[in-house]
Amino acid sequence: MKRIIIPLLFLPFILAFVKQKPGQPAKSKAYQVKIRITQTSNYCGGPPPSHEMIQELNTPKAYANQTFYLRPGNKNSLNYKELIKVKTDSTGTIRTKLKSGNYVLLFASQVNKPDTSIFKSNNNYEFSGIECLNTWWSKGWQVITVGAKNANLSFNLHFPCFTDPINGPCMEYRGPYPP
Repeated sequence: MKRIIIPLLFLPFILAFVKQKPGQPAKSKAYQVKIRITQTSNYCGGPPPSHEMIQELNTPKAYANQTFYLRPGNKNSLNYKELIKVKTDSTGTIRTKLKSGNYVLLFASQVNKPDTSIFKSNNNYEFSGIECLNTWWSKGWQVITVGAKNANLSFNLHFPCFTDPINGPCMEYRGPYPP
């Protein structure tokens, strides 16, 4: 009887030193992450712009009050069920807590696979193809790595003339330009 009781007395101490069982995922520490998103755009026609106008368009401005999503991993995939909804504040900043690892930052239009039937060439736009659309979707917008050293990230979203990189990817403008 003593042979059974003595080992049982030490069992809690032994279990206290065991951190993780093989095959179980490691518990990750959550980090406070700050992502600042800005926007710039091109000059899109009309009379020649002044130097000040060009500087203004090239100066990053807060991409305020916009919704984004984060998926774990290096690529966008419907296999990842976890989806974290985040929103920029008035300064274009997302503040959230994330466990260490890689995440894909997505536009709302990248959460689900795009409906390819709505992307068609017309008089003003040329569709670059389904492969382009699939690449745009699977890459996401940005891949971020969360850890102790990179709690402050910054990205700029550039809007070229006559195209929409968020809702109209892979559509190249071929129409007339303003005089």
